[in-house]
Amino acid sequence: MPTRNISLTKQLDDFVDATLRKGSHQNASEVVRDALRLLEARQTEEELKLRRLREAIAVGIADHERGDYVEIRSRAALRKVTQQLGRPAKKAAKPAR
Repeated sequence: MPTRNISLTKQLDDFVDATLRKGSHQNASEVVRDALRLLEARQTEEELKLRRLREAIAVGIADHERGDYVEIRSRAALRKVTQQLGRPAKKAAKPAR
């Protein structure tokens, strides 16, 4: 396994020590590897969210270019559309009886 020397702030060093005292990890390397795995997972999740957002934007642009959209010109109209959009979600969220 490759090795690296890293510098930690006092706060992070204290965190590593506290984690080791709790007994959840055998040594500082395990703590750092676990932290890096979490960082990698978070970055992967953020990349997925960004890709989905870009896909949704592309769908929205295509809809607009086809003229498949509703123009909202007032707050009242916006409220009405928002309420209509929320109904399916509220209905789906109701517990079964």
